[in-house]
Amino acid sequence: MSLKQVYWWKNGVQMDHSYITDGAGARNTLPITVGYSDNNAVYRCQVSSRVLPQPLTAQVQFTVYFPPAYVNITGHEMMVNSGTTLTLHCKSANSNPSASISWYTGGQQVGSSPDVVVPAPNGGFITSQNLTITTAQMNNVDYMCQATNLELYEYANAVATVSVMCKFLGCFFVCGRNG
Repeated sequence: MSLKQVYWWKNGVQMDHSYITDGAGARNTLPITVGYSDNNAVYRCQVSSRVLPQPLTAQVQFTVYFPPAYVNITGHEMMVNSGTTLTLHCKSANSNPSASISWYTGGQQVGSSPDVVVPAPNGGFITSQNLTITTAQMNNVDYMCQATNLELYEYANAVATVSVMCKFLGCFFVCGRNG
């Protein structure tokens, strides 16, 4: 064992044991690329020496901000009749801090329910929100859900197409303006 040793740990698991010694001391530089999995991670540097009664340690806990990588929309999978009430559900991927969800159709923001935010396993948050609509006499209407991390001004979005069945009236179909 050399006179001095310097080790790095992440969440209690040793990451690096390569250190450099010279006549005056020892050092170990740990290069890292921080990602969302480092949120709430504890990095600890530990120095051991034959002349120390116990190792010296210093540690830091990371808080990492990251946007949602994607959003999913459900509730639009089936074709529906005109006048049907339908609830679309949007769920964001993990984000820190939590994302805020907005809905749009035809380039205009539409009203929706409040965000529901639940903690994710690595310290971020998953946000979901519902949008309840009543279908009109149009054969296809697009709804976009956008989840935005307001701290980073970054977002993810997805578009769902609600398909409305046309009505058969005698010898022709009636689909409304877009039909």
